[in-house]
Amino acid sequence: MTHPAVREEIAAGESKANTISITLGLLAPPLTEQLKGFGIEEEKTKAFDKMANAINDLYISDLLTGAQALSIRKRLFSQIEKAAGVKKPRRKAER
Repeated sequence: MTHPAVREEIAAGESKANTISITLGLLAPPLTEQLKGFGIEEEKTKAFDKMANAINDLYISDLLTGAQALSIRKRLFSQIEKAAGVKKPRRKAER
């Protein structure tokens, strides 16, 4: 998942060096592998991996809808960005 504002910048060719791109979902590689080199503590990486697996388990068990799983994955992604020190670009207010 990539933050929507960052996705727009990448599409416009204005990618920032402080972006992070990971894959979340049933067929995604473990976060412990994906987050190597981002400066996140191993304990936190393992915790993120457990959370991602819990989301998948609840989704497979039909206890979460697809929309709920997506919403929770977005929140998890925000926590990962925060742990990695990625700053989200601010949008200018429209007048």
